Amino acid sequence: MAGDWNVWSVAAYGLIWLLLVFRAGMFQWFWGSVLLWLAVSLWGARLLPGIWGMTHIGPLFLPHAYLTVASVFFWIDFKQAAARETGQGRLFGLLALFALSNVLMTAAFAFIGGMVWYHYPSPLTLVAAPAMLEFYALRPLNWFVLQTVLMAVLYVHNRMIMRRPVYAFSAAQVQGCLFLALLMQLAALPVLMLAGRV
Repeated sequence: MAGDWNVWSVAAYGLIWLLLVFRAGMFQWFWGSVLLWLAVSLWGARLLPGIWGMTHIGPLFLPHAYLTVASVFFWIDFKQAAARETGQGRLFGLLALFALSNVLMTAAFAFIGGMVWYHYPSPLTLVAAPAMLEFYALRPLNWFVLQTVLMAVLYVHNRMIMRRPVYAFSAAQVQGCLFLALLMQLAALPVLMLAGRV
């Protein structure tokens, strides 16, 4: 367990997010995520007693799920802070990249999940569904790497190409990054599917 890169990646992901959120003072996003974690843990403990719960590691492997849903609080604060033009531009930009990349990755994942669900009885979906579960929940390091790539693309595009603040997203940029997230996940899932068959 101590040598598992997925455990360390979840810890690093959570600590980086906590540091950014507390420095920016966005406690609604923090408490929303904590409440979601508690709800998932308690619900899982009732559904799978002895396997899932607050004292088990399973619910901790889903920080991207909690942060995506609770990011609604970030976007509310984002509109207010953008109107005030606070002096925390760099920190705010990193949080905006974090939140937007999470939302885009989750939207792409939901689209792929919907396609797998639509074609369910086929033999390919019987291999794709476990690979998707592994990608999202069992081995989140893959998710975090792809999210970091997406954040880097957003950062480079805004800061170096467009010469604007990191948190100034255009509709075309969001659509392009959604497509990029979809392509990255469609490239990663076959690798996981083949690894599961070996």
